[in-house]
Amino acid sequence: MENIEYRTFDGSHNNKTNPQWGKAGTPLRRITTPSYGDGISTLAQRGESDINPRSISNRLCKQDHPNFNQNGLSDFTWAWGQFLDHEMDLSDINDSDSADIDVPSGDEQLPGGGRIPFNRSVFDPTSGESVGTPREQTNVLSSYIDASNVYGSNILRASALRAFDGTGRLKTSKGPEGEFLPYNIAGLPNAELPGTVSSSLFIAGDIRANEHAVLTSMHTLFMREHNRLCLEIIAHDPGLLGDDETIYQQARKIVGGLMQAVT
Repeated sequence: MENIEYRTFDGSHNNKTNPQWGKAGTPLRRITTPSYGDGISTLAQRGESDINPRSISNRLCKQDHPNFNQNGLSDFTWAWGQFLDHEMDLSDINDSDSADIDVPSGDEQLPGGGRIPFNRSVFDPTSGESVGTPREQTNVLSSYIDASNVYGSNILRASALRAFDGTGRLKTSKGPEGEFLPYNIAGLPNAELPGTVSSSLFIAGDIRANEHAVLTSMHTLFMREHNRLCLEIIAHDPGLLGDDETIYQQARKIVGGLMQAVT
């Protein structure tokens, strides 16, 4: 492949020797041995001493322990962590492979008990056949810190987010406090609850931008930063006005570097 000036959207060709490393659509990298029940694909069987995952979630979210955070870190730490996570990995959900979570007794938010709906991830169909080839999950995102949560991990989503008005800017919607993320008018894939009208939700480079207000604010912040940079690039070199691709790619390159620097 010839030399390219800007990163691909799907993460390919970041590594010259192994151009497919980190590419969207390839298996997530496994860094430890699998703990499937049968060593191949079935869920691990929890023992009596194991803690219910809902109990772990409740404990972490309650934050009532006096020594919960000895470093005095602000909430921005977890906000950045989730924003960064949504930049590097995502596996699609297999709607036919249920793994519901039991609600533990004494749950304050769900006192009625029952089960929390949960499904396993889609896996690489060439895996999960034997102990030598255990089930492997596919990453639908670029695994690099390349601001794919702002721009998308494929050309279709990346194009849908762009204004294409000659300034390199990303699309926005108008709000009382400035420019917000655009709405999903095109009906692209977006994480949403059943019965939700897709066009009523924001759209960003990652499908989980509407998950909660803090995450939405992070996406909004970086969309605005991209658009601010576009205007700065034009101010520095007015001759670029109208060259939408160059302005867009230069701003994208800076935003990707900013995310790496913050991390």
